[in-house]
Amino acid sequence: MVQENSFKDTALIVLSCDGYSDLWITFIDTFFDNWANCPFSIYILSNTKKCEDKRIKTLLSGDDVDWSSSLRKGIEQLEEKNLFFFLEDAFLCEKVDNIEFTKKYNFFIENKLNYLRLRPAPKPDIKYNKDFGELSNKSMYRVSLYSSFWKKDVFLEILKDGESAWEFEINGTKRSSLYDKFFSTNIEFFNIIHGVERGKWINNSLKKLKNNGYIINSERKLLYKNSFEEKIKVMLVLLKHKFLDLFPSSKREYAIKFFGNIKRFLFEK
Repeated sequence: MVQENSFKDTALIVLSCDGYSDLWITFIDTFFDNWANCPFSIYILSNTKKCEDKRIKTLLSGDDVDWSSSLRKGIEQLEEKNLFFFLEDAFLCEKVDNIEFTKKYNFFIENKLNYLRLRPAPKPDIKYNKDFGELSNKSMYRVSLYSSFWKKDVFLEILKDGESAWEFEINGTKRSSLYDKFFSTNIEFFNIIHGVERGKWINNSLKKLKNNGYIINSERKLLYKNSFEEKIKVMLVLLKHKFLDLFPSSKREYAIKFFGNIKRFLFEK
């Protein structure tokens, strides 16, 4: 089992930037309401704005040249040798089981993994046991960052300056094929409210946060014009992930294109 002081080897990084600082208070409130005993030092990545909450450390990356360059500048400030990534618009909505979380961290450390994602989206394509599966070197979104452990040196080798987050998921996945020991859980671990898409509040997510008593100090616009449109898009996302799990890794790209065409036909006329 992992000793308590080994948690010091891992940094939890909340991926963000100055332009999303309006979400920080809500993120921090929901995070500590549901995970007050998080065992890691917590950092938020920003450009020039510093987080005022003393429970969070800020990694300042300077002017926003591009997504990957900013992320590299932030990570290179860390002494920890492992990384665990979170997103600033992933609002925890249920208590985190620290015992179960530690078991997953143990699996990452004891098996000397390069990567462990706690979100099976899509699911791992090589069976390992009831809790974990391996991601083959052909698996799509193999480097998806949210809710994932990384060896820092491996991450920095795969990260390429000049890329956006979307480009990293596509191109970084290809670069990751040179590395083994990429794993995922078989069941999603965290329960979250996904708050923002394309820079705008998801209508139902904003409503849930307000109903849970959180004060939202943000002037972002709503993403959907009406609730029916939102329900259709959410349904398409759920169907896409279930559909992907029916296909081998080599064929999943066609499934993603298929659902992308449906979405464009319905909403981008």
